[in-house]
Amino acid sequence: MTALLRQKAKRAMQIEFKKDPALTEAEVAVDVRAQVETADTDRLMTYIGAFQTQNKVLLVNDRKRKVLVQVPEDEIISIEVQKDFITIVTKQNMYEERERLYKVLESLSPDKFIQVAKASVINLEYLKQIEVTRMGTTIAVLVNNQEVVVTRTYYKALKQRMGA
Repeated sequence: MTALLRQKAKRAMQIEFKKDPALTEAEVAVDVRAQVETADTDRLMTYIGAFQTQNKVLLVNDRKRKVLVQVPEDEIISIEVQKDFITIVTKQNMYEERERLYKVLESLSPDKFIQVAKASVINLEYLKQIEVTRMGTTIAVLVNNQEVVVTRTYYKALKQRMGA
């Protein structure tokens, strides 16, 4: 075990910036170099590959304000079905739109959003904690203190996405 710890301690990562005039202003090239490909290098490449500098925008036709709004995906905290419309909760606003939940979910990044009930989707980046009530109901508590019920059907997938 000590040898393994020493081996891990010897790993060093060098990070440097090199200007490349062959690339456009919007392009970034990342080169991962190591003596051998390992699980760590694979995880690093996956992480870098998933990193996006451009944020997706959801086009919302807000039925209350009667305007078309561009909502940055990273500002969306949750989406819930309310009767015949959906409510999109963001950092600053709430929007109501007549749209199917599955259609909105299809247009969002699957690595950020997860369905937690038939009528609810949350942004994992805003998940603060998961609580189980005395009655056995599982609740996702978001950073804005919004509580969203997590049904048994979707709980296992949520737990896996959280790494538990």
